[in-house]
Amino acid sequence: MPLAVTGEDAVLDALLSGSRFVSLHGALPPGGEVSAGDYLRKPVTFVKTSGPDPTVYKNSNSIEYLPAVNNWGTINYFGIWSSLTGGDLLAYNNVNTPQEVGIDDIVLWGPHSLVVDTN
Repeated sequence: MPLAVTGEDAVLDALLSGSRFVSLHGALPPGGEVSAGDYLRKPVTFVKTSGPDPTVYKNSNSIEYLPAVNNWGTINYFGIWSSLTGGDLLAYNNVNTPQEVGIDDIVLWGPHSLVVDTN
């Protein structure tokens, strides 16, 4: 059953409110999350930038991972989770440009660069 425009808006409102965390993955989530000892999901706060039709949310804060101490491999996907560890995978997508993360590399999304929408 398709959602009406207001339904899509309500679903994203509920999905992206509260504490959310961004994960990095080499393979399609929920699998393939980086497992290096120095990796940790990062908190993210989303803000609605338009909606409805389409409803668009963007990260309001920078999302910056500490410099890698180990090789993390190639990051092909990101996930949005309900908690820092474990929890529920709420959404995921591929990254625009896969990135090989080696020792001393930093993964960073600036404000408004991580977009979740109903398109």
